[in-house]
Amino acid sequence: MINICHIITNINYGGAQEIIKLLSKDNRVSIVVIAIQKVNESSSIVKFLRKNNVPIYSFFCITDLISALLSIIRADLLHVHLFPAFYIASIIPKKKIFTEHNTENKRRTKKYLWNLEKFIYSNYDCNCCISLATKNKLTLWLREEYLNIEVINNGIDLSEFFISERVLDPLFNRQKFNIAMAARFVEQKDQLTLIKSLLYLPLNFNLILIGNGPLLNNCIDYANKNNLLDRIFFLGWKDDVSLILDTVDIYVQSSNWEGFGLAVVEAMAKGLPVLGSDVCGLSEVIGNKEYLFESGNYYQLSNKIKYIFSSEMAYKQASSFSLKRSRMFSFKKMLEDYFSIYITTISS
Repeated sequence: MINICHIITNINYGGAQEIIKLLSKDNRVSIVVIAIQKVNESSSIVKFLRKNNVPIYSFFCITDLISALLSIIRADLLHVHLFPAFYIASIIPKKKIFTEHNTENKRRTKKYLWNLEKFIYSNYDCNCCISLATKNKLTLWLREEYLNIEVINNGIDLSEFFISERVLDPLFNRQKFNIAMAARFVEQKDQLTLIKSLLYLPLNFNLILIGNGPLLNNCIDYANKNNLLDRIFFLGWKDDVSLILDTVDIYVQSSNWEGFGLAVVEAMAKGLPVLGSDVCGLSEVIGNKEYLFESGNYYQLSNKIKYIFSSEMAYKQASSFSLKRSRMFSFKKMLEDYFSIYITTISS
């Protein structure tokens, strides 16, 4: 058994955190998680790791510092996620890999950071990108071909997702149609485009938004000014997203950029029709132009939604495509790919 120390900015919720949760299921690997920020014990991911006896330490907590440092020393390999953990861990003199979870970030808009970024990435034995688009964007930014960059697609545990009974109901049985999106309210995710699409949809279409973030109030203000509040449910962050997906009819991921789109795969695995903005990473996951819309184009999005609900056949085709597509992203392949990288890096 090999000892892996995951170092991450926070372990509370998100795609990167879900990946650590799944990687903890590999019985060939013993893991410890070190978070830079405070650990939220109410997070479902934290609860899962605690239940499975995965040690979690935080640099935010003074009493954890010694245990965290000893874990780093004893580890065979460090596996690092997100900024600023990515910068901080780069100086640790250990074998280490970094998982790049996004195609874009604000650092890449600052040309003066290029030399520093090039140095940071080069300090990692391997940089694992969650999609081909993520790799292409990283290579374009660094303008380097010699760095060790691999693509390892994210995956989900398909055994945890079952087709929604609501998806199986005939369309004419439903008086209301529920659209859902689960994401932080930040510039990247662009919930506002989805909210604007409601203006062009019939009144029996409602929107369920799951998540918190700095732009939440902006979205609430827009909905209020445009008389949409009675059609939108702002739920905040929820740990039971899978259960909420059982109550919706379609999932939309309206993102300005996306490294992969784990929430999209989860919705697909429930058999939900899925629409996503046509940005690299997300388009790679969805894999069908018919279910993509131009980023920010709320009118086109509304037309795509209306088409899916225009007939039983259109809805079932979209649902069937989602279900089949989700099978391409099993976490078992992800485990094998990471384990291979671990072994290669440790032995090199």
